[in-house]
Amino acid sequence: MLRVPSRADLALAGFIGLVSMQSAFDGDELKSPAWAVIGLIQLTALPLAFRRVRPIATFAVTLAAAVVGFVAFNGFQILGPVIALYTVARYCDDKASAVGALAVAVTATVIPAVAVDAVSPFFTAVVALGFGAAWLFGRRGIRRVAERQAALERTERAVELERARIARELHDVISHNVSVMVVQAAAARDVFDTHPARALEALGAIESVGREALGELRMLLDVVHQGDMGGHELPRAPQPNLGRLPALVEQVRAAGVLVELDVDDEIGRLPAAVDLSAYRVVQEALTNVLKHSRASVTEIELRRTNSHLTLGVTDNGAGSGLDRGEGKGLVGMRERVELLGGEFAAGPRPAGGFAVHAAIPLPGKHP
Repeated sequence: MLRVPSRADLALAGFIGLVSMQSAFDGDELKSPAWAVIGLIQLTALPLAFRRVRPIATFAVTLAAAVVGFVAFNGFQILGPVIALYTVARYCDDKASAVGALAVAVTATVIPAVAVDAVSPFFTAVVALGFGAAWLFGRRGIRRVAERQAALERTERAVELERARIARELHDVISHNVSVMVVQAAAARDVFDTHPARALEALGAIESVGREALGELRMLLDVVHQGDMGGHELPRAPQPNLGRLPALVEQVRAAGVLVELDVDDEIGRLPAAVDLSAYRVVQEALTNVLKHSRASVTEIELRRTNSHLTLGVTDNGAGSGLDRGEGKGLVGMRERVELLGGEFAAGPRPAGGFAVHAAIPLPGKHP
């Protein structure tokens, strides 16, 4: 809706008012009283300047003026009310549009009953056709607007989901790899003078983790910049999955935490989304172990049933684990799992340490 009349509507109202003046004449004579005839004609046209500011009021005034003009002077000005009805159907809600259609139906019924001269069937058909077409075109326009709005909302939602996905990926990649590199760098510094070989080993681990992080970041940036490549698909590195868990575990072990990995032999092939999300949850849980827990032992357990993939990561850290609720780590894990329809829980264990648990449903029919 507009707040003030547009130039286009002002021009339209003036043009309709000018064109409608031809009906003010009976032959070469101006109908009498002239002020009433001209006033009613202009009331069917000039309010159109406000048709998108006050559509319902515009329709009511133009239709009422047209009916009074027909009854008093046997001249029905259809053009103004038709445009006003189209505007109501196009820009107002369903209730207002239905009321407009009902008003036209009542008018079509009343006019023949109060007319001084008989109303021809042709005249009635033209009026009905004009109003009916205006209403239908207006409703068709509002449906198109609603469809475009729905498509826009779907697009915006898809963009938001993609942004959130990329943000989670960036967080997981950077947080884990940088945490491993920090721990390894601290270990290298501690033994740099006393055990140079161990320091070199730690530096080699830092290099390896850094290269892996750069590879994953490059892959994510390629996805972000795909829209600038003229629609051509860029080559992508494979997304990480549970098959890379042993390498991930070795990284954490090299940082000084004993990690026990217990994977069900029946895990088998998983849907790509489940495989990636499960890997990222374990990765982030291990990152939290390195950053927050001061744990010496961490256990990872993965099991597959007919309907779910379940995973758990527990540690014997000395802290309560409450600080792990800060930041985006736990939020990102929860979002990953819940987007797949799964359940996620994380918190301190009664006996000490911290536990992360997730159950992700698997698609397909299950007995």
